[in-house]
Amino acid sequence: MQRNLVLLDKMNGFKHLADLCCLLPTEIMGEIMQYLTLDELGRMDVACTSRHAVRGIFLRALKSERIQLKVTNNYYWKRRFDRGLLKWIIAREIRLSAWKHIHTYDERLSEMISNRGLIHLQSLEMSNFDTTSDDTTTNNTDIVEVVTMDHFPKLISLNIAWNYLTTAATLISIANDFTNLQSLNLCHCSNTNDDVLVVIANNLVNLKHLYFGGSEYITDAGVSAIITGLLHNLHSLHVSSCKNLTDAGLANGNLPRLQSLSITGCRHLSDAAIDHFSTVNYPRLISLTISEFSDLTDAGISRIGLVNSRLESLQISAGYHVTEHGIVSMLQELSHLKSLILSNCWNFSDTAIVNSMKTGNLSSLTYLDIHGNNNMHDTALVAISNAKLPHLQCLNIHYCPRMTTHEGLLALANGNLCNLLSLNISQCNICREGLGAITNGNLPYLQKLYASYCNLYDNDVVAIANGIPSLIELDISHCGHVSDAAIQAIAQGLARQLQSLNITGCFLISNVGLESLRYLYNTLLELQIGYCYLVTDVGLAALTRLTKLISLIIIECEQVTELGLTAMKEGLPYLQIFDYRGKYTKVNANGDYGE
Repeated sequence: MQRNLVLLDKMNGFKHLADLCCLLPTEIMGEIMQYLTLDELGRMDVACTSRHAVRGIFLRALKSERIQLKVTNNYYWKRRFDRGLLKWIIAREIRLSAWKHIHTYDERLSEMISNRGLIHLQSLEMSNFDTTSDDTTTNNTDIVEVVTMDHFPKLISLNIAWNYLTTAATLISIANDFTNLQSLNLCHCSNTNDDVLVVIANNLVNLKHLYFGGSEYITDAGVSAIITGLLHNLHSLHVSSCKNLTDAGLANGNLPRLQSLSITGCRHLSDAAIDHFSTVNYPRLISLTISEFSDLTDAGISRIGLVNSRLESLQISAGYHVTEHGIVSMLQELSHLKSLILSNCWNFSDTAIVNSMKTGNLSSLTYLDIHGNNNMHDTALVAISNAKLPHLQCLNIHYCPRMTTHEGLLALANGNLCNLLSLNISQCNICREGLGAITNGNLPYLQKLYASYCNLYDNDVVAIANGIPSLIELDISHCGHVSDAAIQAIAQGLARQLQSLNITGCFLISNVGLESLRYLYNTLLELQIGYCYLVTDVGLAALTRLTKLISLIIIECEQVTELGLTAMKEGLPYLQIFDYRGKYTKVNANGDYGE
């Protein structure tokens, strides 16, 4: 059956499936459709518009499954819009995320919504529809204006982030009309102001998730209205890049059900803001993210555990004024942490990790991220490896260049982290002896390894491919000594399970290396190729054997042409290709290119 489905899909790509549908009995078509995914059903329906019985089967399949349909901004669903098919679909979810500089599609989308509406829709994402054009003949439009109660009467989730043209009046209208909204994302809607936030605070009493920021018009008054208003059902609040927000704007918060709070990029906040995150204001708060507080010091950091000792997830990017003393004092009070991210703490050293691990408070950790702390050495990694962290599954020490020499990786391999699933050692000082330690079967469950900018050679990659057979994701990008021999070892050693491979910046790789990836035909889903100047259209054609491939990213491969990309798309109709050659280019299923 799987072979038949692949055949059907390829026939669809070559515009012959409609003829086949006319030959097969309706009963057989119904049997085939039972094995199809939603995307495959969409492709079948596009090709079978002249076959009313088949379309009936398709529509019954949609309704019977009570599907949550995700309509992405791609070729298949565009055709469905143009043909008016959406008026028959009982949709529960639609995604219209777009890349920038899409002009021709906006008018069709607006017309489709205005003429028909989507009365059963519950979740809508229209992020990043910046239709500002350099072409003076193109009218700049705000596509969010079509979001009205007449068109979406059952909407409860709305994401319109990164829409710079959306006005405050439109946002106020949405907040007044959609009183049943449970999730709203306005991040980087640059015209969001205090008036918008006041209306949200007073009207959207059912709101559970709210994201806003990236606007110079948001001040203390607007943020204060949110945290002291009527949003008592709010579970998560994300405030980012509000450069006019001060400590006073966070005072007197009263959100009894809030579980997750993120305050990032608000540079005027200081130690005084920490006291406003207490369990008195937010009794159910278990996740806190604070980043880029310019005036945050040890005094403020150390109070986090005192004002809320029940935190399970904590992310801090502390900058220059926080030292290891503040970090250690904070962690001594936090015994329930499951996720800890301490990134870019410039004064953070080995002592903070060593002393924190000795306390035993971090035994519940499943995720530890200390990336960007360039004052840390192997001493810290040894302390982590020898600590009692039985539940730790993910470790990120990315860009700790003084760490992961022989001593650190040897401790990591022989320590107590045998349950580790994901390891990020990118931009670290890797030596062969240390790498050999972690590829000798000491991390039997490791599924994801990120080792970009690690100066790996072919022998190192061969050791990874043969020594960590459980890998499903591998990143060896910007390892300039890696050649075709390493890729062949990966393809053969990880043929049973590898799903994602990043070889960007491995400029010695040629068509021979890409051809060897044929061993991953049944597993590989994502592939990134960049700055591989020896790769041509011939190598790209070899990738058509990867029948499961759904995402291909190509960066600055000079000998790859549009002809090669188009041919590859015809061979793999499911594939999305992102071609970065100085600018963003996307190939659709017609082989057309657009920015």
